[in-house]
Amino acid sequence: MLLFCLILWGEPNADLWQAAKLGRVNGMAAALQSGADLSAVDERLGYAALHHAIASGSEDAVTFLLNKGVDPEQMNRNGDRGLHMAIRLGHVALAKALIAGGASVSSGNAQGDPPLIVAAQVGSQPMLAMLLEAGVDVDQRGAEAMTALMAAAEGVKTQPLQFLLASGANTELFDAYGRNALMHVYENRIASLLVRHGCVVSAQSEGGPSVLSSAYKKGNIALVEWLIYQGANVNQLDDMGWSLWMHADVDGIQSLGELLLSKGAVPGVKDPSGFGGMSYAAAKGNIQILKQEKKRLNQVDGVGRNLVMVAVQYKQEETVRWLLDRKMDINHADKAGETALMVAVRVNDVNLVDLLLKSGANVNAENAKGETAFRIAKATSNSAEVIARLKEEGVMEIKDCNCEGEDRVARIKEMGGKTRDSVGPRVKERP
Repeated sequence: MLLFCLILWGEPNADLWQAAKLGRVNGMAAALQSGADLSAVDERLGYAALHHAIASGSEDAVTFLLNKGVDPEQMNRNGDRGLHMAIRLGHVALAKALIAGGASVSSGNAQGDPPLIVAAQVGSQPMLAMLLEAGVDVDQRGAEAMTALMAAAEGVKTQPLQFLLASGANTELFDAYGRNALMHVYENRIASLLVRHGCVVSAQSEGGPSVLSSAYKKGNIALVEWLIYQGANVNQLDDMGWSLWMHADVDGIQSLGELLLSKGAVPGVKDPSGFGGMSYAAAKGNIQILKQEKKRLNQVDGVGRNLVMVAVQYKQEETVRWLLDRKMDINHADKAGETALMVAVRVNDVNLVDLLLKSGANVNAENAKGETAFRIAKATSNSAEVIARLKEEGVMEIKDCNCEGEDRVARIKEMGGKTRDSVGPRVKERP
């Protein structure tokens, strides 16, 4: 170990790093005289001499290295340049010395953030002030087009945010993901400060998230409720095409769903797939919402399924019963010609199959592929109970029969099956 230390201390670069760590100008000068390389990197920490000097907090050491021609833009292992590093450490004097020595106030670190963004991220008002005095644009963009105001909004300190607002930061800008400063907020008091300074609670870029959905995705329901009371548009769709009511309903947050409805939320709004709020309610078995929105009970989703079919798909038997009691079309066919009975067969729910058959489901209806519920049951290897229940309705699979018209009807009756005339007309396929 002693031999290793002697070898290490006898190496000029190691001497330079050690002197820089301690802020010793004379030691650095001696190491350079012995041939030390200013740009050499200490592999143990990923620091060059300048980074060690900045970490030491010694303005004299930093100035000495700058005067010797060190590159102020060299990155450390963490991807920060010298100025970024000084800002993170809170060394204003060192930051000024670096700028005076040629450090760029616009160069990004490895993440693409210039010094102003880093100052906002760490919540340093003195650093923000120093950079603005150096001529930096208050709305300078960083990685993903973020501004200092957005970065400060993610923090918990109000002073940096107030300083940026007082310095003219634009509250209407959006980042690369369509988020404004208000969408970066985690705390209510930060949101309140931004709104008081002109941030619009219903601001939204084309195809971007909404303020409400951004707060919701952060899990801050209190902030969501505050934004609603501030007048946020409760029917805005987010970047997924979902309204906040859809999120609340799917996640089972009843109190939020009720608040949204009281503020004018419309469950009829649909996402890009055509699956609307009423469909979500049916899928979740939320009969209360269906009761409140009776005028929308005939809504269909993007593939043409009515609420009965959706409730069947998600095995919401009580909801199916409630809808059938409201005289919903039990034989409605979607764009593929599928009916609720076929859906019940596909999800292998004998109770729903029985309920639908007893309620008048057309057992002989065919989908666009010419499949009946019985054929689907056999093709999908459904339970014997489902197949047996369908057979109870007199359904027969006619194999090897090419007969048509009256001959086919006669053949079905001969086998003991029911004709369409006995169970109702064939469901028409949707165009």
